[in-house]
Amino acid sequence: MTRSKSLYVFVAVLLALLWPEAQSLRARAFDDGLRDLAALAFEDLNGDGAYGLTGTGMEPALPGVAIGLYRDLPPTASHGPEDTLVQSGTTNPDGYVVFRRIPDGSYFIVSDLVAGYLPTTPLEQSVYVDGNSQGTVLEYLFGQLPRNAFRYHLLFIIVGAP
Repeated sequence: MTRSKSLYVFVAVLLALLWPEAQSLRARAFDDGLRDLAALAFEDLNGDGAYGLTGTGMEPALPGVAIGLYRDLPPTASHGPEDTLVQSGTTNPDGYVVFRRIPDGSYFIVSDLVAGYLPTTPLEQSVYVDGNSQGTVLEYLFGQLPRNAFRYHLLFIIVGAP
């Protein structure tokens, strides 16, 4: 056997022996049962409630928006005074705030409304974190449209039956 071929065989055997242990260490290191949640506040230029491209490029971030993560507690399944604040933050220049190492459970992410804007997504979003999201970062979007960009005035006619 040549020297290069024997080195190749040695490395292959070493990898075969160490690979299961490496996978086990990786699983223990990255699956501690805690998850990260990211919230993005953005200026929803087209008012569609989704972050993305418009005719002029990407929708801009909204820095400085206060966002809180609340643990959902009984008796209701909606955000209320019984819920406890777990973490809070303000969006960075890229529009993000990240809540780290969140244990399994039910939560609400609540965004403040920026003065002079209208929400295009709910300002309170329900979150359920469970152990099946191994190593993922769960992302939630908070779109807001400047009031002066709101071009449409909707009129809802209520029709009642006699």
